[in-house]
Amino acid sequence: MNIICLDTEFTGLSKDNEILQLAILDGNGNTVINELYRPEKAKSWPFSQKVHNISPQMVKNKPSFVSERSRLQRYFDDADLIVGFAIENDTRELSRSGIEGLSGDRCFDVRDLYWAVLGKEQGIGVYNVPSLIKCSEECGFDWSDESAHSADADSLATLHLFWVLIRKFAEKYDIRPAGEFLDDGHIRVLLEKLARLKQAEIARLAEENAKGLLYLFKRDGDYRLYSRRDEMDEETMAAKVASGYQLVAMIAVNDRWKGHFELVKKFERKQIKGHGTDAVWRLSSKDIKIFETYTNTFTSNSKVFKSLLEHYHRFS
Repeated sequence: MNIICLDTEFTGLSKDNEILQLAILDGNGNTVINELYRPEKAKSWPFSQKVHNISPQMVKNKPSFVSERSRLQRYFDDADLIVGFAIENDTRELSRSGIEGLSGDRCFDVRDLYWAVLGKEQGIGVYNVPSLIKCSEECGFDWSDESAHSADADSLATLHLFWVLIRKFAEKYDIRPAGEFLDDGHIRVLLEKLARLKQAEIARLAEENAKGLLYLFKRDGDYRLYSRRDEMDEETMAAKVASGYQLVAMIAVNDRWKGHFELVKKFERKQIKGHGTDAVWRLSSKDIKIFETYTNTFTSNSKVFKSLLEHYHRFS
């Protein structure tokens, strides 16, 4: 299996981001590429420079990344597995710079291995894996004279992490007998196993995160809907009361976004104009009873759920 491990350094984080350095190692840790590039637009990048120490002076006589793109493309084309740490940051910018074929299962984030092997036992969530420095040092990587946040050093640390963690993962799930060589077949089975574990964890988190409470308040004769993940504390409730709100009902639901969506739909004819997307209604006692008895189930694959994901920030 042709494995490459990469890291990139950029001018910044905006949509006009440009690549300053690309480092690629093969699966044995040999340097394939370690080059600097002159950005075509940016003249300086003071914030990023403080992180990776690549100055405009260092790249002023270097070729642009775009001018080298066709030569670099073959390294990505030949790879069976492309490994990185927070690799979506690298692949996003590489793709924007014209490198093709960086979607799908070929691109692998070592953070997922850390979560599955060490993070779960420490209570670290799949979305909360520590930094590369912390993870690699925990797994015995010696930075020596190497400087973190340079692409070559970071790719070396990432590759170290990959091999340490994938062997531990194999032992943990008894996919490779003790002492047996970790071959291409083992690696494919391990990555498929990891993908299933991560998918199941994401589904579990989505279901857990969807749970919450729906509040119905009355103020000046109008009824207002609020969705919350957690119960309002005494201070928040007191502030509501002080502002003239009266709590009418509170219900626990399995999917608060779906509940918000369905109740807004159910009472849309009772909506008072002039409040934009806020749910402000004129309700009858019968309507309030409907609210009090409302319940739902979590359905992650429903069209409603997918629609609500697009409005996550509005409903959360």
